[in-house]
Amino acid sequence: MSLGKLSFFEEISEWGDDYTGLLPLFDSRGNRVAALCVDVDVAEIHRTLRKNIAGNITLIGIKRIRKR
Repeated sequence: MSLGKLSFFEEISEWGDDYTGLLPLFDSRGNRVAALCVDVDVAEIHRTLRKNIAGNITLIGIKRIRKR
């Protein structure tokens, strides 16, 4: 983890596969005081990507058909 920078990593655990974002938080003196973390289920990321990719391909296809 880089000091003061947002880090991302994939974590596999007994609860499932997660993609984690971690940001260390510092006080005004530069002391690390906390960490802000968020976990997103990797399967949810894949579902969202598939949905958005399918939608984009559909829109591109419609646009090409209308140009003819």
